[in-house]
Amino acid sequence: GQKTHAAGNLDITMSAADGQMHVFQQTASINVYLPYVEDVPPGREVFTIHVKSTATGTIQLRDDSGVAVGSAIGVGATKHLALIVYGSTATWHLYGL
Repeated sequence: GQKTHAAGNLDITMSAADGQMHVFQQTASINVYLPYVEDVPPGREVFTIHVKSTATGTIQLRDDSGVAVGSAIGVGATKHLALIVYGSTATWHLYGL
């Protein structure tokens, strides 16, 4: 599924229940908090993040403890987010197309 996040300038918390594709049209640079890793099945392309070309500012993905995941995502960009699990450690990995 897909969730298109409403235009705005407030930070957002993503949910796995909202689907795989997340479209943003923010009006300022914002933080987007990822769900707890325990709530998400691991694998490649867990989420796809797209920032519409009409958006303003960047999106900085952050894990559930507030640590930045990758670099900020700019206007018009699309990125994939994987969840890599090794033993008892889960790590978010942001990569481009």
